Order: sequence, then C-alpha cells, then structure tokens
Amino acid sequence: NNHAQKDSYIRIGGGCPAIIGKKLFVQVQRIKAKNKRNTGRYHSKEFYLLTGKLVCDVCGKRMIGNLRFSGRSKTRLATYRCNTHRAMCNNKELNKDYLDAYIAVLIGERLKPKNLRKAVSKVNQQVQKFNSSYDKYHTDVLQQYNEVQDSLANITKAIEKGIFTDDLLQRAERLENEKTKLE
Repeated sequence: NNHAQKDSYIRIGGGCPAIIGKKLFVQVQRIKAKNKRNTGRYHSKEFYLLTGKLVCDVCGKRMIGNLRFSGRSKTRLATYRCNTHRAMCNNKELNKDYLDAYIAVLIGERLKPKNLRKAVSKVNQQVQKFNSSYDKYHTDVLQQYNEVQDSLANITKAIEKGIFTDDLLQRAERLENEKTKLE
C-alpha cells in the first residue's frame, strides 16, 4: 500500500532551486560516502572540524558538536547544534558530515597551489618544532622515571635486608606516586 503511494508521486528535476552547484554537491556526496565506509574511526573521539567557528543565526551563541546513536539500528548521528537550551532557541541541528565536507571542498577550491604549498610548509615547520620540544620533554621524563625506578629498587633491596622503617615506607609511597605521574 505504501509502495503504491510512492509510485504515484511525480518527481520534477530541478523543481527546487539548488543552494550549491551540482559539481560541489557530487564532491560532498563522495566525501560523505567515504566517511560512511570508514565507520570504525567513529568509535574513537569524534573530530568536529568547525568547533568554535559556527555561530547560531537565531540566538548568536556558539554551536557545539553532538554525537548520538538513534533508532533500533543505532544509526550514528553527528551534528552541530546550538549551545543554548532548546526551550530558549529552536534552531535546528546541522549534519556534521555534510557541513564538514562542504567546507573542506570550499577551502580546497579557494586554495591555489602556491598558497597551499606555503600553508603546508608552515604546518611542517610547526610539526618539526613540536616534535623537537616533545623529544626533549620525553627524554627528560624518561630520565626522571629511570631515577625513580632505581630509587625504588634500592628501597626494595633495603627491605629484603631487613631494614624496615616508617621513613622508608613513606619514601617508597612518594616514589610510587611520582612513578605513576611519570608513566
């Protein structure tokens, strides 16, 4: 019965004015389809490309990312929504995948190869700077960790020899706490 109703609908191509061009629409659809195939990554924290950049056009508050699983099939629904309570702002949610993909395509269209090379070069410089400072930090932490391990090993040896004092136990406890922080 429902199928017969659908068959009676009349479809008019281009009956509704398009908001975006056909080429851009096809690109966005491809990105959306690719995202659906890579569903495994959605078990980790969701990445919202436009966090802090979207403002509600109804109440002016920032829009935030929202992820939920709806229906019996637990369909993943990632959106941007107004940070104001629904009772105060009735703005609708925006599909996160569609909007992120749309913006990514627009950025790609506007970045000329020369500008893109400059942007990539700056990002690479920042990455190298971060990596070198991280490597130094990691080395320092590793050295502190090894020193704590050695101190704990010495305390264990002392206890095995029968030296068992409150000060020694308190020091061991402090070192264990420090070891946990360093880990």
